[in-house]
Amino acid sequence: MIETLLIIYFFLFTLTSCIIFLYYRRIKEGSREYFRAKNVLDDIILSFNRDIQRQEEKIQATTDKSEKLSSENLQIREEINSKIVGIRVQLEELLKTKDSLLGGYEDLKKKVEEVLAQQSELFRKITEQKLLGEEIRMPETSLELAIPIRKERALGSLTETELKILELLAAEGEKTAPQIKEEVKLTREHTARLMKNLYVRGFIERKTDTIPYLYRLKNEMKDILKRQKTEI
Repeated sequence: MIETLLIIYFFLFTLTSCIIFLYYRRIKEGSREYFRAKNVLDDIILSFNRDIQRQEEKIQATTDKSEKLSSENLQIREEINSKIVGIRVQLEELLKTKDSLLGGYEDLKKKVEEVLAQQSELFRKITEQKLLGEEIRMPETSLELAIPIRKERALGSLTETELKILELLAAEGEKTAPQIKEEVKLTREHTARLMKNLYVRGFIERKTDTIPYLYRLKNEMKDILKRQKTEI
């Protein structure tokens, strides 16, 4: 009986020892797996932390660059705005100068037109007074003995070419400077100067709505030429 109990106890002890040994091995293997997993996890966490640190460094570098660019852009914008303000000031000064010049030009133009009108009117009055005075002073019988009539009367201040131009306009009507040039056989520049001179002195009129200008004899000059031809 005791032997049987001893055998049973020994069997149970052996079985318990085996179970404890197997359990211990499993615990040891589990511990190894735990430490192995822990090491792997630590490596992953360390690598992850490193990645996070690198990303933070990149983000910081990007932020620094962005702030630097923003500062540079702000400085550039300030410089551009300063230049724009300077250009606006210069433009305003130029516009004021332009307005001043235009005003001076208009005043000068008006004065020139007034002077030309006064000159034309004065020349007309002098011509009429001269003709009237000569008609009063000179009898008809003395005309042929005096200086030729075209030199005595209102046309006396004209050259032969100028007088020829006036007679041409009286005979054929309106003409342009190129047409007159062909008749008087002068250069274009010389003809243009003659026509301008005759216009300024009040002998002829011109139409400015056509190019080239059309020139025509004034009515009072037509009467003077007709009277001169009758007297000759």
